Amino acid sequence: NKLDDGFDEFEFDDEVGDGQDTNTAQSNETFREYLRDQLQFDFRMGGLALLYTVQKNMLYVAISNLDAAVFQVTYQAKILTTALFSVILLKRKLSRQKIGGLMLLTMGVALVQLDKVEDN
Repeated sequence: NKLDDGFDEFEFDDEVGDGQDTNTAQSNETFREYLRDQLQFDFRMGGLALLYTVQKNMLYVAISNLDAAVFQVTYQAKILTTALFSVILLKRKLSRQKIGGLMLLTMGVALVQLDKVEDN
């Protein structure tokens, strides 16, 4: 009445340790690559978060120094700059509908600024 531990069918090899060292080195290198990629992503996200913080602080300064209507329309001008950089830097094409909307937005920003100049 012998207890079967399940190890009878396995053979133990002394060279297994060398293979594990190679696997460990490969795993460490893979982990380093992952960590490097993740840190690059984190730094990019951190940079964007910093820019967003600066933008929001500048908006608070702007709203304290401008009329509400002027601020709101001028704030919408960021859509124009985003579209402009999208076309120039990313080489994207805009549809006629989007171009028409951007032109309408541009005219709105110009009219509000023109009205503000005439009041002064």
